[in-house]
Amino acid sequence: MNQADLSVATIPRRRHAAWLAVAPIAVALVLSLGWAQLAWAQAHETRSGPFVLRSSAVASESVSASSAKANGIDPAATRAILNVVLEETTGRGRTNMRATIEASAVDLAGIRRPIEMRRAFDNGRVSYIGTFDFVPGEVLDFRIVATPEAGGDPITLTYRDRMWVP
Repeated sequence: MNQADLSVATIPRRRHAAWLAVAPIAVALVLSLGWAQLAWAQAHETRSGPFVLRSSAVASESVSASSAKANGIDPAATRAILNVVLEETTGRGRTNMRATIEASAVDLAGIRRPIEMRRAFDNGRVSYIGTFDFVPGEVLDFRIVATPEAGGDPITLTYRDRMWVP
């Protein structure tokens, strides 16, 4: 196969036309969300029986000043917020649950950092937030353990994330 075989001209017209129709929408989405939002909006989750444990990390400077102040967060370029939510699936949908949350992050050198979590209430929903400092581009392995206050076994969520400055 030569270089000419790899050109756009070799893409069947229908696929090429479909891409051209979708491209403006994709570009608009990227521009409206911003690159930082795409990089930081990755939610991770695990399910255990009726429970769903979710977590995400977001740059502290990407939240509004009023939200940061209300939650006791001092924004900084290399500070992130870890957000954790536990929900129970019932016949009526998902119910936000109170839990005991333990969180930590381990860098690629194996250095473990505990992340102190605190309960936050917003619109009648409970979530848990913690802050931690990072080095731009650092890869961290997160481990979150949630034990429902209503009883039940602990649920563990682990995931890897690369931290960026917005």
